[in-house]
Amino acid sequence: MTGAVVLDGTVVDVGDVIKETVDLHSSQAAGTAMRGCLLLPLRLFGVLAGCLFAPLRLLLIPSLFMGHSGPQQERLVVIERRPFVVRDASGAHHDCYIRGELRGAPVRLGEQVRVQGRMERGTGLLRVARLTNTTTGATSTGHIDARVRLQPYIVLFVIVFMVFVFLTLRRML
Repeated sequence: MTGAVVLDGTVVDVGDVIKETVDLHSSQAAGTAMRGCLLLPLRLFGVLAGCLFAPLRLLLIPSLFMGHSGPQQERLVVIERRPFVVRDASGAHHDCYIRGELRGAPVRLGEQVRVQGRMERGTGLLRVARLTNTTTGATSTGHIDARVRLQPYIVLFVIVFMVFVFLTLRRML
């Protein structure tokens, strides 16, 4: 993405909603790996206690299966993309789209709008962050599920956390 763009113009074309599917497998796998690392000391304690003390052997079985139950999250999330074309005062046409669940007024043909967003590199599409109808003042934005927005950060955090744990354990041994 390149710099921020503010564009005033008229909506001259509104396309059909495009649905894209986002796979959350990587962030779910990273979350599972992190939970496993955090629960590892408890599992090891349960195994050790079960092996050393005969009355505590009942702790052995639950400690091995701890953390595996729970509701499964959806692996695939569908995100909508609403394309439209804006003609500015000079007559130039700009291809735009709003990504995510539409919050606010829908985009209509012939509206006078102010578009705020970022131009994508390579495609020349304007990814709209905020669309304001200059006549009525109605504002539209796209909302993307937090699981999708935060997915790269979750994976990065888990990798950094695992490296930190590995380095800490390496110094201890």
